[in-house]
Amino acid sequence: MVTELSQREREVLDGLRHIAAEQLSGAAELGPDDDLAATLELDSLTRATLVVAVEDRFRVMLDDDALERVRTAADLCRLVARAETETFAR
Repeated sequence: MVTELSQREREVLDGLRHIAAEQLSGAAELGPDDDLAATLELDSLTRATLVVAVEDRFRVMLDDDALERVRTAADLCRLVARAETETFAR
């Protein structure tokens, strides 16, 4: 099953692919249902690198509790899109 993403979430996924390829030596073909930890071989340091890169690229602050629940690329895309919406609403 492939998770459906909104247009903005697909754009975020493209950004994640770019980050993975450039900063994490990860899979540029990262799919929405891919497990981030397994696909990108994340340990605590590379996970922190990913979070900082995502926050910088999309100009958001991601909630630590919400990040703990992120498992797939789609989860992270939704979290970023939601954080963007909350940032613009302020």
